[in-house]
Amino acid sequence: MLNFSTLDRKKPTPVDYWDYYDLKPSSVSFFWHGGTVDGGTAKYEIKRDAVLLDTPLRPPYIDTTPAEGRNHTYCIRTFDDELSFSDPVCVEVYFEDLTKPTDPTNLVTSSLALTLSWEESYDSSGTIRYLIDQGIGNDLGTTVETQFAVDHLEADKRYEFGVTAEDPTGHKSNRVMVHYPPLGVPFKGKR
Repeated sequence: MLNFSTLDRKKPTPVDYWDYYDLKPSSVSFFWHGGTVDGGTAKYEIKRDAVLLDTPLRPPYIDTTPAEGRNHTYCIRTFDDELSFSDPVCVEVYFEDLTKPTDPTNLVTSSLALTLSWEESYDSSGTIRYLIDQGIGNDLGTTVETQFAVDHLEADKRYEFGVTAEDPTGHKSNRVMVHYPPLGVPFKGKR
């Protein structure tokens, strides 16, 4: 009876070419060649940002779920039927951001030294700043938080405040506005 040991197998070799092509905002294709195993059929493990995407037997591979406005790192490793892996070969791919952030929602005010607050906007880049104004053309400032303090307001005066979300590439959401006091609510104080 013959006894074979898997310890005699060599470690799989990494691919000698790994690159992307046909880059679009919502997909990218990859091609590779090389990568060998010592026994059995070579398989490949493809990860995006350290998360397993697929284990194809041959190229090409198409990723249809990248996020816009981000750099993704794609790595490939050769592996054999005993799950012995080669060293990874990686490439970084930047996906253009073509989508504006979602509009801020539930914008409200409170008292004469008031705080504007809203629910967080979403953008695929994961980075948003908010532009605060007291009427179009009257910028108050910016923040990465979902609230902004406003002071020095006058009694018996109606104000309009706006919030616009902006991503790092300059895409802007629609301007969301709120009035203080709310429209239809009479002023308190002097008559």
